[in-house]
Amino acid sequence: MRGRNIVPPPCSFGMTDKTAPRKRLVSSLLSIAHRSSQLHFHFAKSRSSDKAGEAMSAHSRHTPMNILSSIPLIVITALVIFSPLQDGGTTHVAQMIMRLVILAWAGSAVVLGIQRGRLTVPVLSVRYLLMAFLGFAVVATIFSPYAHPGRQWLLTIICYAMFFYLLVSSVDRWEHVHTLTAVIVLAGVGEAALAILQGVAWHVMRPSGTFFNPNFLAGYLAVSWAMLLSGVVHG
Repeated sequence: MRGRNIVPPPCSFGMTDKTAPRKRLVSSLLSIAHRSSQLHFHFAKSRSSDKAGEAMSAHSRHTPMNILSSIPLIVITALVIFSPLQDGGTTHVAQMIMRLVILAWAGSAVVLGIQRGRLTVPVLSVRYLLMAFLGFAVVATIFSPYAHPGRQWLLTIICYAMFFYLLVSSVDRWEHVHTLTAVIVLAGVGEAALAILQGVAWHVMRPSGTFFNPNFLAGYLAVSWAMLLSGVVHG
């Protein structure tokens, strides 16, 4: 041992450990960029005609409804049930929760589309009206004398537009339509029962249910009643 030069092994706590996370991050970003470069956008027409409805019905008969396809339905149902509970969804906490859920849903849809190499964008017949309305909302917000409330309402409108497109992209089975219709009608029945209880038992002059304003309750019940009436008439 006296005449030998012992070379110590390379230290494992050098530059390798410091650069390894960077290399993994760079490789992950390159992988995402590679998938994004191969991403194809598929513009699908909305199923609004009778033939499209028949095709959707035939597709739903032959394709079973699995857990993955039911996740958007669960998210929509949760939003429909949660939205009127906290003063009609107008409080800061309720707005924050709904916006975060919609953003998380949109982000997960984009990530799944990147992984599959295909993003489906629904082509709606009312897309020009929707774009014009959003443009008008942006212009009104810019020239509004109330800057902060205007920005908040603009964010709410953008979230509603995102939710509308996600709804059209996800609800592609008649089972989904029937389930959402039943949820909205049952929520309306619950709000109506609570309003009747407030007026009869608690002698409230203008019952509002879980909403803070009776006018908002009336709008919610009008939608539920319209859906219930259409289901009774058309089956």
